Amino acid sequence: MSTLGIVWKGLAAVGGVLMVVNAVYDATPPEGETVQVRDDREVAMRQVRNGMKDPDSAQFRDVFQREEFVCGYVNAKNGFGAYVGFSRFRYVSGDVLLEANTDSLWFWKEWEKYCLGTDKAKVDAEFARLVPAAP
Repeated sequence: MSTLGIVWKGLAAVGGVLMVVNAVYDATPPEGETVQVRDDREVAMRQVRNGMKDPDSAQFRDVFQREEFVCGYVNAKNGFGAYVGFSRFRYVSGDVLLEANTDSLWFWKEWEKYCLGTDKAKVDAEFARLVPAAP
């Protein structure tokens, strides 16, 4: 192999290493800084509305984003034109999960895992709000 061939292979190898280092560097935020996550709350509310019988009647409250998950409460009119009461929803990457359309226990696990996270105080407060204390 000629000297020129060795030089080209060496340059290619160095270029490959630099590309990998650059990719890792770009993916890692500077120390003390956090990565900004896109705010998907409006997108999530639009997706939830799209699944309603009367999208214009949708009312939202306590909509928040935790990492890439958007969680909140929605109330809308049913087929009879009456509001049914606030119900929880979870949205991620175009996927909407409505509490009213799923098994309650399964939804609770999804809500706890993705919307409340590991904050035990938040989990306990939400559970107490949803399940009244026995008399």
